[in-house]
Amino acid sequence: MKKAIILSVIAIVFIFSLRIVTFHRFSPQWTDRQEIFLTTTLLSDPDASQNYDSFKTRCCSFYTNKEILVIIPKYSHLHYGQRISIAGKITTKKFKNGTTMALLYYPKVESIKEQENVFTAFSYWLRKRIFSLSYSILPANEASLLIGILLGIKTSFSEDFISNLRVAGLTHVIAASGMNITLIASFLLSNLIHLVSRKRAILITLFFISLYTFIAGFQPSIVRAAIMGSIAFSAQYLGRQYISEYILLLTALIMLIIDPLLFSNIGFQLSFLATAGILFIKPLFSTRYSLVDDLVTTAIAQLMTVPIILF
Repeated sequence: MKKAIILSVIAIVFIFSLRIVTFHRFSPQWTDRQEIFLTTTLLSDPDASQNYDSFKTRCCSFYTNKEILVIIPKYSHLHYGQRISIAGKITTKKFKNGTTMALLYYPKVESIKEQENVFTAFSYWLRKRIFSLSYSILPANEASLLIGILLGIKTSFSEDFISNLRVAGLTHVIAASGMNITLIASFLLSNLIHLVSRKRAILITLFFISLYTFIAGFQPSIVRAAIMGSIAFSAQYLGRQYISEYILLLTALIMLIIDPLLFSNIGFQLSFLATAGILFIKPLFSTRYSLVDDLVTTAIAQLMTVPIILF
């Protein structure tokens, strides 16, 4: 058993090291005014600001996964699931911490008409249904708030509403979090086991976890919770025991192997630090009173993320 664990650790370290080396070796070095052309599929709606919209995309292959911030005019009518081509000139911006960001200011963006991926098309249709249903039963601001909580989409908010949320310190409310995955999985599994066998209930739950992750646009906190939930449910399906702390570490490793840039992503950092605090530190302060237990959980999650927020 010990030998297997040691060999597993060595294999994981080797794979991760190889990924980091290939990532840096093949990463392109951007220069100002460098012309670039790429195609991509939008996995989230562009973020809206007062004067422009923006979205992030990746270039140029799995080995580099280089991130580019694309600035486009407001009301460009780009949407989730749309396949587009982008042509423009790179502008590089260097930050105080030494990192460099590649930007494309108002490039030429064209929609690519091709046969849609069935899963993407279904996810987009479902998103539109959520939008239309929310706005049909709720006032505009309340509907936007519900969509923000469910999917983390902020494009429908008025500037005044966003400003009020910032003043109240409640902008985190409109960010989709791993808790959404927990709620969906708990609700589905607890109800489905009364209708079908436990194994089938787990498979259906895994499908809806994947679907929600796709609809929400693969935000780091959502992906983290989805991978952790999928590993835990897969263990249940196979009749195996699992340890949440190990699953968290394995999830972080999987995500970083796929995309090393996530290490500097604030959403990734906040999500993992808060979850690590709950899994590793909270057991030291366990109590029989549920209200106190909830307060302790919240306090630990907040304390773990304070350094990132202050930085």
